[in-house]
Amino acid sequence: MPENFELTGGKPAILLLHAYSGSTADVRLLAGALNRAGYFVTSFNFAGHGTLNPTDILTQGSIAAWQKQVTDRVAELKKDFGNNLYVFGLSLGGIFAMDLLERDQELLGGGVFSSPIFMNTEKTGRTLPAGFKKYAQYVLNLNNELTGADKQNELDYIDEHLNNQIEQINEFSALVQAKLATINQPIFIGQGGEDEIVDQNGAYKLRDALVNCENVTFKWYENASHVITTNTAKKDLTNDVLKFIENNYHEVI
Repeated sequence: MPENFELTGGKPAILLLHAYSGSTADVRLLAGALNRAGYFVTSFNFAGHGTLNPTDILTQGSIAAWQKQVTDRVAELKKDFGNNLYVFGLSLGGIFAMDLLERDQELLGGGVFSSPIFMNTEKTGRTLPAGFKKYAQYVLNLNNELTGADKQNELDYIDEHLNNQIEQINEFSALVQAKLATINQPIFIGQGGEDEIVDQNGAYKLRDALVNCENVTFKWYENASHVITTNTAKKDLTNDVLKFIENNYHEVI
């Protein structure tokens, strides 16, 4: 199972946040490349993620729990790195990355990959539940400790409670969206042109809403689907993130 990780390196520290119904596996390839470039890179599983019981996300996870994990991890990193920290997130992780940068403007910057900060609820109202249920069925098939009846109970629980959590994500995204003008650090935005989960045009809206940023690096990966950290865009994305950090990093003493 995917685990939390720390890849030892120098400044700046880079925190990577994964997607909804994802895990640290979402960002492991990117983390390895950043670490080979000399940086300290870390990621953790959001509460309820990275298990073979998909209902854990609904019973253990929440906006408040996930936000606290981000805040606590940053506080730990600051002990060693001060404000020499970037935070990037994939999809749901990107919402939390931008939320953090709104709340802590002493950090160096960060960005998002395929993140639904500007949510098209008509599209995600279809794609998020469908994607979560596909994920749930996949991991339940891997779980040999549950009986058939247990697995059906898990699926029934998801049918009953999933939409409530997705609505909480929508509400949180709207709150983050409303405060984007408070961000002044450099921001990276990466978006796949064939994203099957979120509205691709939301990336342009995010770029245009960052009116007070020092600079915004916007990268469009024409033929890439949602998880650009692992799909056909991964090499270009990795190179672009590396360039973003190299071009913007100035050590904070």
